[in-house]
Amino acid sequence: MKKITSLAGRELKWIQPGAWRPHFELRVGGEIAATLHFESSFSGFAVAESEDGCWTFKRSGFFRKRVAIVDRNSGKEIASYREGNWGRGGTLSMPGGKSLHGTSDFWMRNFRFNGESPEPLLEFKNSGVFHHSAIVHMSPSAADMPELPWMVMLAWYLIMVMKRDSEAVAAAAAG
Repeated sequence: MKKITSLAGRELKWIQPGAWRPHFELRVGGEIAATLHFESSFSGFAVAESEDGCWTFKRSGFFRKRVAIVDRNSGKEIASYREGNWGRGGTLSMPGGKSLHGTSDFWMRNFRFNGESPEPLLEFKNSGVFHHSAIVHMSPSAADMPELPWMVMLAWYLIMVMKRDSEAVAAAAAG
């Protein structure tokens, strides 16, 4: 694995190696930079790991869902993400009162973490139905953020749980 902070400016891609396994790899070229593994296909709990560290993401709540970001080594919650209305974005709250806004389009094809500048800090462009994948763009200003490694993994986690939610709603409406 590689340190995500050293990959700013390079093309990164999240892939799902197996269609039916809730396991994802962040790749740069042919190398794995990070992994995200869900406890099960229906679970809101996932473990994210890179050379930078290991974190867990746990989603809770019903209407206003919240994701706790926990440093796996210390067991301490280091940040949280609260979904906005209709699950299309939300707010990432970090230590020291710092917050970033996550935004997405209706189909979850694009997801961004925005800072104060108009340029997104992180941007994900999705594709795939059975094998989910996305190209990740990191702005040069994001490279200096100590939160960058887990933010790259959190954004992919959010995309996957929101896609799962929309698929469940579509299935319920069809049935």
